[in-house]
Amino acid sequence: MAVYLDTSFLVPLFFHETASAAVLARARGESELWLSHWTLAEFSSATAYKLRAGQTDETTSRQATARLQAILNSHGLIVAEVRTGDFERAAQLCAAHGSGLRTPDALHAAIAARLTLSLLTCDKGLAQGCRYHGIGYEYIGLS
Repeated sequence: MAVYLDTSFLVPLFFHETASAAVLARARGESELWLSHWTLAEFSSATAYKLRAGQTDETTSRQATARLQAILNSHGLIVAEVRTGDFERAAQLCAAHGSGLRTPDALHAAIAARLTLSLLTCDKGLAQGCRYHGIGYEYIGLS
């Protein structure tokens, strides 16, 4: 089966976090792992934040980025383009006040919905927004 990974799911695959074992086990069960150029941009942001906040060191940060790039180069992850329609759909998802979605998460949800893939996330708010909008998702939470 194929699934779409949001950034909250991707980061624990490359940095030791509480969710790391659970996301690794879950990812191993899939035949195709999709993400988007948006996910890659957010991964870079998360890596830089971890470094600034002292949650990681320069060596670990470089290694995580290099491992992700190696997997991308070996076609171990499929990268979806972000389309204009994805931004339009994200705006619609955000406009539904009951969803609680903010733009970054709504964009992940819109891309996953366009690709007709279930979205794997460790973000409870994104999971709730997907449920509200009827977008397929799986929440990998530890609580």
